[in-house]
Amino acid sequence: MKPSWHRIVLSLCIVFLSLFSFGEIACANDAVENDYGWCRCYFSRDNTTWQEATVNYVALKRGEAFYVKAVVRAKRDLNAFGLHLCGFAGSSDFDVIAGPSTLDGTYILYKPITNENYTYLWNVQVKPDTNWVNGSSPLNIDVVFTKDGNNIIPPFTIVNVYILDELWEGYHGEHNGKNNDNSTDRSLPGFEGIIIFFAIGVSSVLKRIRIII
Repeated sequence: MKPSWHRIVLSLCIVFLSLFSFGEIACANDAVENDYGWCRCYFSRDNTTWQEATVNYVALKRGEAFYVKAVVRAKRDLNAFGLHLCGFAGSSDFDVIAGPSTLDGTYILYKPITNENYTYLWNVQVKPDTNWVNGSSPLNIDVVFTKDGNNIIPPFTIVNVYILDELWEGYHGEHNGKNNDNSTDRSLPGFEGIIIFFAIGVSSVLKRIRIII
């Protein structure tokens, strides 16, 4: 079968990236922002030393755990905002161990206080049985602010992980990707929640359309 153009481009990108050592290189980016609010994201191996996203070329083994966090601020009086942690094109090589949402789940905060920071922490691991190894896999976040409609911030990559084909020595099978959600900010989805779920779904479909031709 003749390879499609996007697979050729992806292969060339992988070859290009392989020319670099896969040390942790932090790219200092401005906050992901629009007129409704902003979101800053961070990566850490140990929940102590943090690097501002996007962080590129982090080499991790299968089953290895790490941390990401998002700091969100509403710039206007909003109905709600939503956070959606996700992988590449609707698939992912990661599991959430603990945090406010599962991977591909959506966290919703209703009636955020304007100009107040909200911080959310996820403990994530590379799937121990992932088939995607010796290559890079992004962990992304979608942010949706809603005020009489939606204003979607484009998907933002928190960290690009280079997955090594080796099981992490600290993995003993106790992390199974189950969510440990002790948040009190969520409630049953109202109208704003339904809008946010719909907006994120549309965003996911559009990402798939751009990739699968």
